[in-house]
Amino acid sequence: MKALHQHRLQRTPVKLQCFALDSLSAIKEMIGYIVLDLRTAQEKKQPPKWYPLLSNRYTKFKPELQLNLMLETDTKASIDGFKAREAPPREMAVSFQFPGL
Repeated sequence: MKALHQHRLQRTPVKLQCFALDSLSAIKEMIGYIVLDLRTAQEKKQPPKWYPLLSNRYTKFKPELQLNLMLETDTKASIDGFKAREAPPREMAVSFQFPGL
């Protein structure tokens, strides 16, 4: 994914929100989030790590999320025959003002 690659290059963290879903009523409730630093991702498989959920509403319990963060090389071939259309040329009017001339 190009967006994740940009986050990694620009050293911006990714916020991953976690929700609980009630299967009977289909109500979704946010239970917390974690912040991932994509610079820690490596190309070789790493052991999973536990991340405590931040801003959780359960004070008695301390929910955690176990994640394994790994980079994969995208080896998919590009879609044959796909080419974006060129945009039509735009007419532009540019005016210059030279004070004192």
